[in-house]
Amino acid sequence: MTSSEFKIAISEVKEALKGKTLTISFVHGDRIEELRFTTLRGFGNTILKLEKIGAGFGFIKVGNDLVQRGIYKNSEFQTVLNRGNWNEVFFLATTVKFNQ
Repeated sequence: MTSSEFKIAISEVKEALKGKTLTISFVHGDRIEELRFTTLRGFGNTILKLEKIGAGFGFIKVGNDLVQRGIYKNSEFQTVLNRGNWNEVFFLATTVKFNQ
């Protein structure tokens, strides 16, 4: 998913993300870093920095203290987010290009 598509998807659910922990799994080379945010401002600023280095974005899953639910298609993100009481949302950012 391009950064533009990702930012549009996030802006559509901005209110639903408030108060949640937002975790980005950032894949860069052979490293994976977990970046956690409790504010939309910190999350948004990091998305902009990752965008500048050419990262692509995606959705991984949502979770709470009892269960986690995977997001398998980008089109499912808003539906899954709104169909539960989640306190954490997991995203993917990668600069690694996969061969297709």
